[in-house]
Amino acid sequence: MKQAEPIEAELIGSNECRARGITTRGSAPVLALCRALLGAGYDPSRPLHVLRGKVLALKVRSIGEGAELTVSDAHGRPRLRRMPPQDWARLQEGQGRGLVASPSLAPDADEPPMGEAATDESEAG
Repeated sequence: MKQAEPIEAELIGSNECRARGITTRGSAPVLALCRALLGAGYDPSRPLHVLRGKVLALKVRSIGEGAELTVSDAHGRPRLRRMPPQDWARLQEGQGRGLVASPSLAPDADEPPMGEAATDESEAG
């Protein structure tokens, strides 16, 4: 089975991340971008490669996994942790599919939304 092609994102400063026409800002912009990409219809198994300039700064194994993570401050030390189920459910209920995105945020025209077959002949083989 072929691994999904990574989505490339750009990290700007410490609180902004951009990919595929979607920009997120906050204390954990990469994780917010994972949620926004899912909300825009991208496949949850797609990896995310985050660059700062031309340097690979971070790899997220899959945007589905990244969407479920949050950062907590444990005694002044930031820690990645799974979002509590009630918070994840609240996000899903409040945002349709659950994710931080608006209807104007859509995948690139050359990439079909999840569940739709690709129409590009180069992907058929």
